[in-house]
Amino acid sequence: MEQTFTLTGERVCISSNEAAIRETMRRLRTGDRAIAEFDYNQRVRALPDDGKPSLKGMQLALDDIAKDNPKARSLTVQQLIDLSFLP
Repeated sequence: MEQTFTLTGERVCISSNEAAIRETMRRLRTGDRAIAEFDYNQRVRALPDDGKPSLKGMQLALDDIAKDNPKARSLTVQQLIDLSFLP
């Protein structure tokens, strides 16, 4: 049930970017719209419609992080995923 609400919320945020940006600013307690817009753009690019993270989406996020943090270039998406908890 919680995943359904989360997925619905993500879809609303994607379709209503102004509301999502305002909510991000509120939750981060910041008046800096650029930070909220950056967060929104990252989320939209990384999340597929079904709400399940994909390797491609994670790679996009990692590539964007690497622009600001060169150490991220040495990482791979596979290094960030821990599948040990799956049966």
